[in-house]
Amino acid sequence: MDTAIVKDAHSAYLQGRYDVAKTLYLKAGDRYGPSLFKANIELCTRQARRSEETRSIDSSSSTDRSVSGPRALKATPETLLTRLKGYYAAARASSPKVRPEFQRRLAEVQREAVESPLMLQVAQQVLQPYPGQPPFAEDRGHPQIAIIQSWDEQMRNWLKKQRQRGYRRFLLVNATADDRLLDQVRQEEGVTLFKPQFGDSQAFNDFWIACLAHRFKADIDETVNTAASATQ
Repeated sequence: MDTAIVKDAHSAYLQGRYDVAKTLYLKAGDRYGPSLFKANIELCTRQARRSEETRSIDSSSSTDRSVSGPRALKATPETLLTRLKGYYAAARASSPKVRPEFQRRLAEVQREAVESPLMLQVAQQVLQPYPGQPPFAEDRGHPQIAIIQSWDEQMRNWLKKQRQRGYRRFLLVNATADDRLLDQVRQEEGVTLFKPQFGDSQAFNDFWIACLAHRFKADIDETVNTAASATQ
């Protein structure tokens, strides 16, 4: 077997030239049998798709920041949401070697969103209250915010303690994929449960808190309890 074409394909792959690598592997398959390079071709296809998605995200980011003056705010809630979702998905799908870079970019977009005048619209899309809950009571003072993983005796004791401290409103984020958590908390007075539309507590914990604090004018320094601190 003439391995030159295979070596060239491998070299192109390592350089991130996935389309070139795929073409070379296809040629090698024509010569020596497609089954020998099927896995290589599929890997090139996946990596090329991820690379294109990353370029699309970065293009959105550069467009948002490419002008100055009165038109500088070209970002929209949709472009910010696209970048949040895109970098989150890329971090989850990428290899351990490149994952930190996508995590860094995700954190940058989260900070940009928090500082943006568009944050309210972004927050409304990121976290949405479960339907069928009582209306949010504006006359009950500052809310407590918590990211919760379950609703057990420990969390009920936490709620009792916060009531004793004078809090009457509670904004809770369901950090699990189990919507049955709503059935466990809907009987609690003054509690509103929110469902994240994407993300997980590891990557979005602080951002979720910022979303609720922005929407409901909560003082993060005084009112936030994450799931970790809530169970202490």
